[in-house]
Parts: sequence; structure tokens; C-alpha cells
Amino acid sequence: GETSADHGQCEPPALEFVKLSLAQSMSCGLTKDGEVWCWGGSFDGEPNPTELGSGVLDFSAGGILCTILADGELWCDNTYPLKGEIPPGRFVRVETRAEEACAQNTEGYVSCWGDATDFHGALPYVKAVDFAVGTMSACLVHASDGHIECLGFLSEEHPIPSGRYAAIAGTWGLGYAIRDDGVLVRWGDPTEDINYDD
Repeated sequence: GETSADHGQCEPPALEFVKLSLAQSMSCGLTKDGEVWCWGGSFDGEPNPTELGSGVLDFSAGGILCTILADGELWCDNTYPLKGEIPPGRFVRVETRAEEACAQNTEGYVSCWGDATDFHGALPYVKAVDFAVGTMSACLVHASDGHIECLGFLSEEHPIPSGRYAAIAGTWGLGYAIRDDGVLVRWGDPTEDINYDD
């Protein structure tokens, strides 16, 4: 049955999820059948939890809600639109956080838009093995040689670790990446206890 939220707290629906995405006041999940369900927060009178989409390949609700439909079409909620234009094309993955979003197309190229891109300039349009969106920042791992490139806080305030990487994640003021030898590296704030050579 329906559950009422209390200060953004709400029980998730009893469904099998293949991906979760957490925002400041709500959580969302993608089911194995391609449905996006969200709970917590406010849905302006809608049932809570509520289904926000179906036929979805991938989604992210870390900032605005964006979904990729089964045919690769990228759709984003424009209730609070980000700066810049949603890129054209067909996509396989999307990530959002705060006021920034990035998406990877079917050929492996990553495009970003939002406050960080508007303020700091765009990341290069290149193929990536992974990418991440942080607060006022975005990063990608180049498919060509595995090096990390970032824009925003994670590049201007703190040195990006050198080396060859296979995966990356970003959050509030911190970046995490897995080197191709399996070592997890962190950079950002604080950085005093980080040794990139370990």
C-alpha cells in the first residue's frame, strides 16, 4: 500500500532493484523491469512511493532526475533546469549530482552540462571507461590511456592523482578512483593522509 513520508522518510517499495540513486531528500531505484520508483521527499500530492517512469535503461536522481529510455533517448526533468543544453544522441548511462549532469553515448563519449561546466568550461569530448559527477565538479577516465581528467573543485583545489585507472566516483569535495592494479585512491579534502605512490 501507499506510505506517507515524515520529514522525507519513507519505506521503499517491496520490489527488486538493480540500481539505486540517492538525493538530498529522496531515494530512487530502477527495477529489473525498467521501472523507476522514488520515495521520501515531496511529490506534490503523488503517492509515496511513486513510479516516475517505465521502459528505462538507466537513470540518476542525485541532482535532477534524468532517465535513459530503452531506445537510448535521454530525458531530464526540467522543473529546475540545469545550465546548458541536454546533448543530442543516444545514450547508455547518466549521472547527476547537485547542479551538474553527465551522460555517456552509445559510442562511449561523455558529455556534461550544468553549473560546473558553465563556470569551469567543458571536459573534452572523448571516449571514457568511466565518469563521475561531484559537487561543482565532473571527472572522467580516458579510454585511451586510463588517466583522470576533471573540471571544477576536484581539479582546481586538489591535485588529480596520476596513473592509469579503471573506475571513478565523486562526492562532496572528494574523488575516489580504482587504479588498474586494484588500488583504491582518494583525493580531495582532507588530503594530508593520501599518498598516491602507495
